[in-house]
Amino acid sequence: MGSKFVDFARFLENSKEPYIELTFEQIESIMSQKLSPSAYQYEAYWYLSPTHTFPRTWLSVDYKMDKLDLKGQRVSFIKDSAEMSIPKPFDTKILQSTVLVPRKEKLQIEVVFVIDKANEFLNNLNSDENSRYLSWEHCYTYFASCKELNDQNHDILALHLAFYLASWGMYRGSSFLLQKDYKVHKDAIKEIYNSKYKPLWGITCDAILTSNNLDLIFELSDKLREIYVEKRKNLDGYDDISSVLITKILMGTLGCVPAYDRFFMSTIKKFKIASGNYNKQSLHDIAAFYNDNREELQQFKQKLENCRGIDYPEMKILDMSFWYIAFEKESRKLIQEPERNIHPLTEF
Repeated sequence: MGSKFVDFARFLENSKEPYIELTFEQIESIMSQKLSPSAYQYEAYWYLSPTHTFPRTWLSVDYKMDKLDLKGQRVSFIKDSAEMSIPKPFDTKILQSTVLVPRKEKLQIEVVFVIDKANEFLNNLNSDENSRYLSWEHCYTYFASCKELNDQNHDILALHLAFYLASWGMYRGSSFLLQKDYKVHKDAIKEIYNSKYKPLWGITCDAILTSNNLDLIFELSDKLREIYVEKRKNLDGYDDISSVLITKILMGTLGCVPAYDRFFMSTIKKFKIASGNYNKQSLHDIAAFYNDNREELQQFKQKLENCRGIDYPEMKILDMSFWYIAFEKESRKLIQEPERNIHPLTEF
């Protein structure tokens, strides 16, 4: 068994469950690295042979592979000693919080550094009464003020969301949103106001870690992705929407997840806070970072509230801090290397 599979073997070994069902994405999160492309393309990769050693991972800890679904990108394992009657058909709700495990890597960042950078972000925001950074505040507070969706506020909500997204880079380059008017967001807003998602409005990191809200966040993420795929199809037939757009929408409306743009992802990967992929494990690890440093971060949160008059959600504090860490580094680099024709606000 290769060394890159050790974390997955340890996860299985420590599990008390006779039957375990995982997505490929979850396995990658546990291993903190990507599976081979062959794992997504060929069933043979999952069966032991002289050239396919991955199966030794579960065989070494007395598990057998039970079901493999390449199309659905999921696999199940059964304890060798367990009864074969235990396995059930693949559940449609496959991403369960119970399979999430804490990151084993030692963090390389101190919370005092995170707060210092958050203060710098705040100083920049306060220095200009029309700062682009304020577009998040305008969008988030208007959504928060509209407890119910109606014909009168629906249009204004769409305008707020569109301008916030434009301020944060989602209306440039080859973005399909450039070919649409602001009303393209109305179906997404209607979904966000579904009563089932009420627990996500300004949710705390503690609530993400101690309830089923993590599942709910990704249920809404999938719904939003489906909505925008349909909006995009008549333009180029492209059948996917980036996690950058989905997470920016969730940050601007509910404040329940950070925006997984280039700068934010750069920071969480560099300092081993979480993986750079938008998935349950990554969001779990980010929420855990806040909880592990809750006392210090809550003090900054109170400062923000006193300064801005807004109850900043906990995920927004991490969003602004981690984003600014990488943004500032890029800005300094560009100042030192003026020959590079790249604007420091480029995020993707």
